Amino acid sequence: MWSMKSSFKTKYFLICWSVFIFGSCVSPLEKERVEVIGNSIKLGHLEIAENRFPNQMTWSEANKACENLGKGWRLPTDKEITYIRMRSMEIGRNCFYGGCYWSSIEVGLQRALASYGEEKWPTLKTQYCYVLAVKTTKGLSDKQTIDKNVKPEVRIGNQIWMTKNLNVDHFRNGDVIPEAKTEDEWLRLSEYECKPAWCYYQNDKKYGDKLGKLYNWYAVNDPRGLAPEGWHIPSEDEWKTLKNYLGGSFKAAKKMMTKEGWEPQYGRVWVMKGMRHGYQEKRRIGIGTNESGFSALPGGFRARSGAFAKMGAYWWSSTKGYGRYEAFAHELKDYTGIKRIIENKSRGLSVRCVK
Repeated sequence: MWSMKSSFKTKYFLICWSVFIFGSCVSPLEKERVEVIGNSIKLGHLEIAENRFPNQMTWSEANKACENLGKGWRLPTDKEITYIRMRSMEIGRNCFYGGCYWSSIEVGLQRALASYGEEKWPTLKTQYCYVLAVKTTKGLSDKQTIDKNVKPEVRIGNQIWMTKNLNVDHFRNGDVIPEAKTEDEWLRLSEYECKPAWCYYQNDKKYGDKLGKLYNWYAVNDPRGLAPEGWHIPSEDEWKTLKNYLGGSFKAAKKMMTKEGWEPQYGRVWVMKGMRHGYQEKRRIGIGTNESGFSALPGGFRARSGAFAKMGAYWWSSTKGYGRYEAFAHELKDYTGIKRIIENKSRGLSVRCVK
């Protein structure tokens, strides 16, 4: 076990070797300050509750246990767990019992990332893992604070996607994006003035947490930046890469759709009875598996007139269309596949970010 009195040379070697694996190397003098306060450890902007939970829990139980510690306590992200493991060796105290630890990162509806040593695996939320609670201390810059709208992410091939639709009401520079609460406001901002605008589906805030917001393309393409820091709006080529990795339009749709939340689709299926006979039976088809963790839900869209429709999921790309008022988007209506479409820039669609 490393001690607080470890030599500067030894610490420098440890940090550089760890960062060789996890990121860029910096001098120990630039590392965040380490403090031990009672049963907590403070690593720069993070405070860790050390060995508070000796028993393993399900993911939902773990979240509740962290909340019960008081305001601000939460599960760490997978990157924070990696960082804490690296630094806990350095200060001579081990925050971990061994085994797997829950992170706050969800992978679809039924799984979350769990840390097994240096490995991270999507794990069923009903499994039992150890719990480490952290909270963010004061003194962070605006860019460092944890934004409630920053969504969990999932790796699909070589891409990292948000697992929820974007739900921000300001650009990256802090400027407010106008909300269009009525059909007249949407028509004025989107159709007549060609300015950025957003709305909730059916202008009802209750849909925000689950479905995100609907944006016109003028908000998507605004130079002030709609996507949070480190993210961007996917181009047409990036959407194509996603579909190809998941096996093409038809297979990708099934792997992207959540198991619940979609209107059931039914079809006639031929069922064999014996060697030569059979019959047709009406069965539910097109059930999503969400195998990819993309967690697509039918968020609907807003027409140029300001009216709403909910026939599937629709996402903007950052790629302009052929006409002056057109841009490429993607439509996922049912099990028939995810398709590239050309939309008028005045329509309100969902946004997924990638990095």
